[in-house]
Amino acid sequence: MIIAGMRILFMFLAIPAVGWASGSASTFYEKGQYREALAIYERSLASGGPETELLFNAGLCCYRLREYPRAILYFEKALLWKSGCGPCRDMRDRANRAAGIERMEMPGDSTSGTLQRAVSRINSLYAFAIGSLMLSMAIALRLFAKAKQVKHRNGVHWTLVAVALVCMALAFSREWSLKRMKSYILMETVQLHQSPDPLSPAAAELPAGIKLDELLRIGDWVKVTSVSWETGWVPSGKIEKIG
Repeated sequence: MIIAGMRILFMFLAIPAVGWASGSASTFYEKGQYREALAIYERSLASGGPETELLFNAGLCCYRLREYPRAILYFEKALLWKSGCGPCRDMRDRANRAAGIERMEMPGDSTSGTLQRAVSRINSLYAFAIGSLMLSMAIALRLFAKAKQVKHRNGVHWTLVAVALVCMALAFSREWSLKRMKSYILMETVQLHQSPDPLSPAAAELPAGIKLDELLRIGDWVKVTSVSWETGWVPSGKIEKIG
């Protein structure tokens, strides 16, 4: 009981500290002191502050400092926490354009790409909550009809169950894809090598800030594919993971 009370007290003491830190960072940002504001946001992130807001603000500071690869990294991280964050998506795209990166899509995959983007915007917590609500309503309907000994509409009951299962499946699918995702941001311009060897021929030059997906890892080298469909090897020290 004493330990629980101490935890609650600590939470109440910690919340104003986070708010004060964000407030002082906003003051630095308004004065154009973006480096100082970024340092505060990064300290707040390290202490477990509210992720989406802090990540977005840190990304804004990096954008103002013209550190576009790190800005893209922060905006991508913010989208992981809140996939429906419109400002995060808009600023991510602006940073991509500033870094000279184009987001290309296969012409034949427009339908599947649209579906994939729609699924990526789903908040797994909300989907699971809606699924649980629908399932609870279906069970309550069944128990109410049984208690009152009245006929209930099986169509309504099974519709609720179906919606519940779809929502829960979407939630678990979203979480599973996030855990399996191995996406990175390239932090500086590098040569994309044909093999995990600095002396191997270069397949292409990748611009800093481009998003990469991991295919294979051998030692200090990672085989990746880029958003422009180029595949090759880059040193692991040149990339930072989004997740």
